[in-house]
Parts: sequence; C-alpha cells; structure tokens
Amino acid sequence: YALQAENGVERWRFPAERDNALTFYSAPQLTEDGQLAAGGYNNVLYSLNTANGSLNWSFDVAGNRYVASPQSIGSSVYAPNTDRSLYALNSAGELQWTFGSAEALWAQPATDGETLFVPSMDHILYAVDAANGNLLWEQDLGGTMVGRPVLDDSGLLYVGTFGAEVVAVNSSNGRVAWRSATNDWVWGGPTIADGVVYAADLSGSLFAFDAESGNELWRLEADGAGT
Repeated sequence: YALQAENGVERWRFPAERDNALTFYSAPQLTEDGQLAAGGYNNVLYSLNTANGSLNWSFDVAGNRYVASPQSIGSSVYAPNTDRSLYALNSAGELQWTFGSAEALWAQPATDGETLFVPSMDHILYAVDAANGNLLWEQDLGGTMVGRPVLDDSGLLYVGTFGAEVVAVNSSNGRVAWRSATNDWVWGGPTIADGVVYAADLSGSLFAFDAESGNELWRLEADGAGT
C-alpha cells in the first residue's frame, strides 16, 4: 500500500486487486531513481512506479521465495533469495550478475556504496563487489544470520547471529573486532546510535554494547521475543 503520510489516505495498492497467490514478507526498497523494488513469496521481484503503483518490470528467474528486502545502490537493485543466490539487476530489471552462497539468504545486505555485505544462513558473512559480484572476503561467524548488518562510520559492521552473539567485523578485511554474548538467538539486525550498539534476542533481552569495545553497557529483560 502507498498512503499519504499526513492523513493515511490510500494512493494505490499492488496488486490493484487481491491475489491470494501473491504475498510480501519483507519491506520494499526505494532506489535513487524512484523505483520501488519488492520481492514476493511467488519467487518474483517487482519494480513499481511510486507515483501510481504501476509495474515497471518483473524478474522471475529466482528459484525460490524472497524473504529479505532487496538493497539498492544508485539505480541498481540487489536481491537476496532463499535459493542461495544474490541477484544484481540494472534499472531496467536486467540481470547483471549472480553471487551464490552455500545456504539460503534471508537478510538484506548492508552496503557502503561499493561493497555489499551479505549475511547467510551458512554462518558466513560475505563481502561482494557491487560492480561485478566478485568475492572480496568471507568470514565464518559461527552462527546463522537472518538480520541485516549495520555499518558505522568507523568501518565496523555489527551483526547478530543464531550463535547467541553480536559480532563486530572490520568491513575492509572481514576480521572480527569483538564478540559479545546474548542469551539467545539474535534474529533481527542490530542498530547503532551515539557509539552504542543495540540488539534484542529471542529470549526477550535487549542489550546495549559499546560499539568500539563490545563491552555490555546494560540489558533489559522484556516479556517478549525480540525480532
């Protein structure tokens, strides 16, 4: 749905008529040239016109459903799929390259504008050249990753894992800077503000870690799982 932010009035919806065969799990991604990219559970990636919701193009090559949101750099779209592939498309929806992992991709990649940092269910964080899909480095973090990493201005990536950890990784070479334990799986991606990394786990704990050292600053025991 596209809604007017000031009053909630609907501008358009896609598809215009209900289609029980088409569902969307993750948030769409807006590109710099104004396309809205959204991956469906029907294995199709769509590009929509943000003015009226009309279809710009669709990409139906993927072998499985889209769980993660696509990422974009400029007018290019990078779509991780559960068929173990990251698809790179140009502004017309034409395939430019494909990068393969050992297991499904459930998380939106992070990016610095030149490199894509791709978390995988195979425990590996991949750094991929956005221009050509070449692997720059890879790091086994010891746990499945299904949440988007967050990148700070110092070049550190922060990612939560099913190994019950938040891990800080140097974005230039993949070396681990620190690891901090949580009580349970970290499903959602961490966030960072004012030098503090925040992450929630499935046991219901919210953690605050010092972004530079990984030291735990505090934790809150909530009543529900963090995702």
